[in-house]
Amino acid sequence: MEITDPSIASDDKIKYLPKIDGLRFIAISMVLLEHYAINIGKVFQSGFYGVQLFFVISGFLITSILIRKEVTHSKNIYPNFLGRRVLRIFPIYYLVLLIVFMLNDPTAHKYILNFATYTYNYAWAYYSIPDIR
Repeated sequence: MEITDPSIASDDKIKYLPKIDGLRFIAISMVLLEHYAINIGKVFQSGFYGVQLFFVISGFLITSILIRKEVTHSKNIYPNFLGRRVLRIFPIYYLVLLIVFMLNDPTAHKYILNFATYTYNYAWAYYSIPDIR
């Protein structure tokens, strides 16, 4: 099976697509606009769409990687993929969590266990935690 998708490079890596950086900029800007526009007296409801756009970009890239890996290396694709993602995401997540905790953020102190175990959303729903924005 041969993949003819131009976004996939022939050396088993995804070809760099600069247009995706532009989409990332738009997605991040939409989220930041919703969070910080209130500081200038405006209210924008663009954060949801920014998050959705970021998910679409991520889905495209992840699917491209998995399809390419499946074609060339069919053994242990998914565990290796998840392992690489964990090594990329967890260190920075826990570093940010540590910094926020050290800055004496009251929410971080109160829910540190939930943040550290990725269960804050469950605690928020179960204990009816008020919106922290």
